[in-house]
Amino acid sequence: MVFPESERVVFKKNPLVQVICQLRFPPILAIVSKEPAEFQEKVRTTHPLYEKGLALPQEIAAILAQLPIAAPVPEGIVHKFLSEDRTSEVDLTRDFIAVATTKYVRWEEFQATVRMAMAALESDYRPAFYSRIGLRYRDVIDREKLGIASRPWSELIRASLIGLVADSGIGGQVSSVQSQTQINLGSDEFLLLQHGSTPLPSGGQGYAIDADFHTEAKRAGNEVFDVLGRFNREAGNFFRWAITSELSAALEPMAI
Repeated sequence: MVFPESERVVFKKNPLVQVICQLRFPPILAIVSKEPAEFQEKVRTTHPLYEKGLALPQEIAAILAQLPIAAPVPEGIVHKFLSEDRTSEVDLTRDFIAVATTKYVRWEEFQATVRMAMAALESDYRPAFYSRIGLRYRDVIDREKLGIASRPWSELIRASLIGLVADSGIGGQVSSVQSQTQINLGSDEFLLLQHGSTPLPSGGQGYAIDADFHTEAKRAGNEVFDVLGRFNREAGNFFRWAITSELSAALEPMAI
């Protein structure tokens, strides 16, 4: 572990806005040659809603939608299977499967959904191997919601992480911070960390911490959850390292 081991907790005031697991594999044409009906049957109990879209950047998708003849390339198709409340989603394309939730509570629950989706993929399409495994945690700290609106970021987030914001001389005058760092976790595993100020729906400014744990080393199916387990433990250690005891207390940690 790169970050110090710390006690695992669940935050009552959870700052997570989204958690995403993505597994990439060599393109499988069968996924786009016909509708994934058998796959749907395997995930439909928990994800009964279905939508089809384009696995393309929004800007390109918008341009294609304006063309007189709609002709999206097959590899751009994404099959979306959603929970009834739309807080959980399984996406299937010809070269990746992804599970995302906006209502993350515990790793065990999220991991169960990933296992279900991967089992359906393995059963129906048998990917040769996985070329990328990713687990991404997106947190947004809203000081007003936490009752600490008057506290400066320098008292809530580790000084070495936020740089000039923590400076006693000019920190109060820094209105915006955006940073990106890649950290080597060992064994061809990495953390791509993006963080900085972000606008809130309320009109105020929050602080976003986007941690993408990933590897692009080839992995067999039976290795996936060992990798994800390491990423999950490292993610917890990282977040608890990144915040101060004051912010941790405001998030109301509960021991597991």
